[in-house]
Amino acid sequence: ALVAEVETLKGKDPENYQRKAATKLLAVVHKVIEEHITVNPSSPAFRHGKSLGSGKNKDWSRVKFGAGRYRLFFRYSEKEKVIILGWMNDENTLRTYGKKTDAYTVFSKMLKRGHPPADWESLTQETEENH
Repeated sequence: ALVAEVETLKGKDPENYQRKAATKLLAVVHKVIEEHITVNPSSPAFRHGKSLGSGKNKDWSRVKFGAGRYRLFFRYSEKEKVIILGWMNDENTLRTYGKKTDAYTVFSKMLKRGHPPADWESLTQETEENH
């Protein structure tokens, strides 16, 4: 959705789209992925503790950015050398402790509903089918 929004902005205003908040956020996301997640996906800084509950959700990692309001959730396999980006919150699901729209609350509910899938094989299969 963020990429599509930036592409729309670029189409409407190719001279000034880079000044828009969505474009700046997308640039930060790319930087976070390239300079942090891909460098060391197993970094302790990406662990979420029990914010997603315990058990199978512990396999998910997250990176914080945007003054601590945004979360990008991902899983990785050191064995397969693969990182799968699962979900990133938006302006409607910013980190807000105790709220129903909190990023961790929303993502936990998504996981309970099975999207994204809990097991690695199903997750990689779904990723390949959708991209």
